[in-house]
Amino acid sequence: VPTDVTEVEKKAFYDLVLHSEAKAKSVRIVERGLADAIGFGADIMNEKGLFIANFGGGTTELSVLSYGGLVLNRLVKIGGEHFDSAVASLVRHNEEFLIGRLTAERLRREFGVFDEDTGRRFTVFGRDLLTGVPSQMDVRISLVRAAMKEPLEECVRAIRSMIDRTPPDVRRGIEAKGIYLTGGIANLRGLSTYLEESIGLPVTTVPDPELCAVKGLQKIILSKAYYKKLTYSMLDEDYRWLR
Repeated sequence: VPTDVTEVEKKAFYDLVLHSEAKAKSVRIVERGLADAIGFGADIMNEKGLFIANFGGGTTELSVLSYGGLVLNRLVKIGGEHFDSAVASLVRHNEEFLIGRLTAERLRREFGVFDEDTGRRFTVFGRDLLTGVPSQMDVRISLVRAAMKEPLEECVRAIRSMIDRTPPDVRRGIEAKGIYLTGGIANLRGLSTYLEESIGLPVTTVPDPELCAVKGLQKIILSKAYYKKLTYSMLDEDYRWLR
């Protein structure tokens, strides 16, 4: 679960599990950043500093880990959906052409965020807003990049802020190994290069980034004794996440 959520969201999650038809006797919680790190094979118990950036469809979660503990965590309300919305909005504003969410997603996936060939175009279908007639047009790569610039820059600012707030010893560990990208949007073409050039640290997209959290949970379940201190119960009085 993410840790940087509102009290209302925490209570809703708690009630969902507590009143579930499954009637679980024991429910243990692990922060998503920890699950991600375990999922891509990090030895989190012995790492001085790890920075995980989970780029999801609706949010981006930033986590700083050290020796099996969560040092800092922040949830940024920007994800793939926001990139797609920005692309559709700018195409409509600049070209008087209406495209749907799935078409905007195709443009995002096709062009990515970092490519030297800024003259490329991609043909899409939509509706001409001047005539109201279904039509097609060639969308420039530069237009798609311009649309995604502000959401990307907000993510960069959030990452820089987290690094600035990180304790010096932990920060040295992060500077040595860089930032790890996980989540469904981590494979976006050029994202790691863009972040690396913007932040000045190595950025690595881990293998199968969209599956990291699931793989991490699998490892935790299969090695309960080893990872027990990383999890905690949400149904007892010591349920610290709800506080």
